[in-house]
Amino acid sequence: LDDEARSEEDNSTTSVLTVEGPLGDAVYTCRVTGASSFDYTVDLEINDLALTPTADTRAFTSTEVTLTCTYISETISNGNFAWIYNDVECSSCSDPVETPKDSKLTFTMSESTSGTWRCEFTKSNTKVIKSTDVEVTEIAISGEQSPTSVWGIAGATSIVLCEVPYGLTSSNLSSVNWLLDNNTVSSDGTAFNSDNEVVTFTTPETSYSEYGAVSTIAFSHSTTIVGTLQCQADYSTGESIQPTSSELNIIQLTADVSTFTVTPTSGSSVTFTAQAQSTPDTLVTIEDGTASSTSTTEVAITDGVQFTEVMLFESTSSVAESEEDLSRKENEYSYSISDELITLTGTYYVIGETYAESLVWASIGDRVRLTCYVTASDESTVSVDWLRQSDDDSWSSVPTESYSSLLAELDSNYVMSTVLVIDSTATADITEFKASITLGDFVETSGTIEVKTVSASVSNITSVFEKSSATFNASLVGPNVPTEVILVHTASGTETTLNSSSIETSTDADDTYTVSYTKDSVLSSDEGDYYFQITFSSSLDLTSASKSLAVLSLCAPLSTPPNTVLTKESIDGSDNYLQVVTCIDGDTDNDITYVYLNSTQTSILCDTSSGTYNTTDLSPCLKTIANTDNTVDS
Repeated sequence: LDDEARSEEDNSTTSVLTVEGPLGDAVYTCRVTGASSFDYTVDLEINDLALTPTADTRAFTSTEVTLTCTYISETISNGNFAWIYNDVECSSCSDPVETPKDSKLTFTMSESTSGTWRCEFTKSNTKVIKSTDVEVTEIAISGEQSPTSVWGIAGATSIVLCEVPYGLTSSNLSSVNWLLDNNTVSSDGTAFNSDNEVVTFTTPETSYSEYGAVSTIAFSHSTTIVGTLQCQADYSTGESIQPTSSELNIIQLTADVSTFTVTPTSGSSVTFTAQAQSTPDTLVTIEDGTASSTSTTEVAITDGVQFTEVMLFESTSSVAESEEDLSRKENEYSYSISDELITLTGTYYVIGETYAESLVWASIGDRVRLTCYVTASDESTVSVDWLRQSDDDSWSSVPTESYSSLLAELDSNYVMSTVLVIDSTATADITEFKASITLGDFVETSGTIEVKTVSASVSNITSVFEKSSATFNASLVGPNVPTEVILVHTASGTETTLNSSSIETSTDADDTYTVSYTKDSVLSSDEGDYYFQITFSSSLDLTSASKSLAVLSLCAPLSTPPNTVLTKESIDGSDNYLQVVTCIDGDTDNDITYVYLNSTQTSILCDTSSGTYNTTDLSPCLKTIANTDNTVDS
């Protein structure tokens, strides 16, 4: 007994009895004596039950758990054991194994056995003693691996976590391993992929908490680290946990070509293939030209999609206005996915641009060259077919005879020329030509080249009489104002060079010029054929057709017959003329008139080619006088 403690404040006295190592139940009475006597009784009940395991129990599902309830003291009392589950006596518990000293309960770990357990013993005196409570927790044979879908671009780092149970009562975590496509990742992070290529992860690290273990592994995305990554936890009791695996994928973008070629009339298609977790957004930029999507396809792959888009790239180049405007054009393009997460860049070339002079002048029978320029990348892929337009507007290849096609080498600007040589220009060549140019898989057609012939149309020369003037006129068609025009008299070979004032540009038609020359006081020796020789600045020469000049002669003057008037009259369609006599007027007041002596000889013909008359007899006229007897005197 402790010393009594007196409290003056509340007039109380406290006495404490300590019982060390009680061996059984007992009744203790505290008796207080003074003026009166008081007994205070305390029943001491000894709880000599021990439940093992004493700590909380954590066990995998379906494993067996054994709870043992044992007397602490050596006292053996008559009575019976009971097992209490969640404060309710377990009536369905399988038969415990009991001895006078203990009771063993074995059950399979499940949701229905997970909870609070204790044992009780009811003594023969109906007193019940209870063990301490223990918590029995079911632990699922499972873990969690995250993320289960791992995507990244090449070079990006991703981390995968694996969390598994730890701190079990009767099962120890032996190891946590990682596998890539069922190939073990070694402790230094190396492994083989499904193609037996060596890949490298970071060294796996495992951290522990009271009830869980977390293993961490990291890697840099590449085309080789793809596949199924699996975490596996092994336990001393034989359990093995494989959480839901992680699919490792690389976000990638590829194109079937990086460099390609387009022409003014033909584009090129490029196929872009993207691999991603979901359908990506795309963006195309182009330096010059247009890019349009012609088709898209989407195919499901493991944990993602494969997205394919076909883009048509086309040129918007303008028509070259000269050879100097031509050069192979080099442009840049880019194709991006997912807000430019990955961007492909490339180069495309514009070839097949052409330039040809629209008009070439020629002379019938002369050699002429038609030239066309084209841009190309590889001269070995270039071939040319020259085409000529027929009268029915159809096009066909030029004949092989008298025509030859030449192809020059590429220059520093990737421009090459093709030349069609026409050895002898024929009438059929006075039309349009064009070049059909094959550049590998492309065909381009040049602009048309019109071949025009220089020509001269000489007007008929009006016949003139000697010592009068004669005019020579011609209409010329050519590329420019003639630099020299010569009028040639065929019979004598006399050449007369016309001065520039004799040449005028026509206001009625392009490329047309008029020539006019007047020769004064012509003589009979000037009679005969004349033609023009014309030279243009482009070294084109032209000889016109001949026209004839007739120099006429007048017949000698005639004496006028008596009582007549002599008149010269022209003859339609003839250079000859008539000399015609008519009677003079009479005097009607005096009844005087004049009549032909011979009415068949009133005209004669002058032949101007010889200056002679066909006759010289012309009738005179006679005066007639009327008599009173109505007779006529002559």
